[in-house]
Amino acid sequence: MAKQRLRRKCLKRSKRHLFEQISAFKSQVLYLKHNLNARGIAALQHEFIEIAQLIQAMEKTIAEARSFVEVLSDRKALPTSGHVDNLDSLLYVD
Repeated sequence: MAKQRLRRKCLKRSKRHLFEQISAFKSQVLYLKHNLNARGIAALQHEFIEIAQLIQAMEKTIAEARSFVEVLSDRKALPTSGHVDNLDSLLYVD
């Protein structure tokens, strides 16, 4: 009977220490989780900035292409068919 009490007492003490360790482990896991989430969000914000810059570059290129097509249209040098036989005919009009 005394041995059983001693065993129970040891088990309760072990259980208490185990819960303390688990609690500390949970705190560390939560810290790491928040830290990882913060880094992920920061990385995504950087990606969005890069995407916005790419979109601006595309819009600029599209505007330049439209301007070039307008110049060609003003010179009436656009071919009537989809096939271009002579590239010089696109650039110079006699």
